[in-house]
Amino acid sequence: MNTEPKLYIPNRYIYEDSGLNANLVDLHQYAYDAETKNLGNLKYSITQQSNEKLVKCLVSSNRYVSCTTTKTNGYGYSDVTVEVNDGELTGKDTFRVYIISVNDKPVIKAIADNLLLEDSGHHSKLIDLHSYSYDVESKQVDMTYSIESQSKKSIVECKLENKRYISCDTKLNQYGYSN
Repeated sequence: MNTEPKLYIPNRYIYEDSGLNANLVDLHQYAYDAETKNLGNLKYSITQQSNEKLVKCLVSSNRYVSCTTTKTNGYGYSDVTVEVNDGELTGKDTFRVYIISVNDKPVIKAIADNLLLEDSGHHSKLIDLHSYSYDVESKQVDMTYSIESQSKKSIVECKLENKRYISCDTKLNQYGYSN
C-alpha cells in the first residue's frame, strides 16, 4: 500500500536586497516517503507563493528551493507551498520566507557651491539639507545632520540651524573660499 510523501519545511529568514539565496532549503532534509528509499526519485514543485513581488522562489535540481528578493528595500514575508509527488500520491507543506529589513545608510548628494559677497553678514538658511538628502527607512524630519569639518572659518563660518539648514556668517574684510 502506497502512502503519501510528507514534507516538513521550517521557515526561512533572508535579508532585503540580498538577491539570489541559492539552495536555501534542501528538500531531501525535510521530505519523507515510507516507500521511497532515494528521495531524489520524488518530484518537487512550488505550487503557490503569496508575495512574488517581494521574493520569488523556485525548485532547482529537483532538490533545492532557491529564493530571490525582487523588491528593492522590501521586507515582509511570503508563504511558499511546496508539493512532493512519488508518482502516485502528493503531499505538500507551506513554509514562510521572512525578508528582514536592513537599515540602509542615508544618502547626501553633493551640495552646490554658494557665492557670498564680502562683508555681507549673516545668511540664514542658506542651504536646506532636506533638499540634498534622503533615507529609505527614515523620514527627513527624523534625520540628524552635522557639519563635520569646514576650512577657512576666518573667511566664513557656517553652522547648523533648526537641525536642517546651514547658515553662514561672512567675516569682515575677508574674501576667498571655504569648504
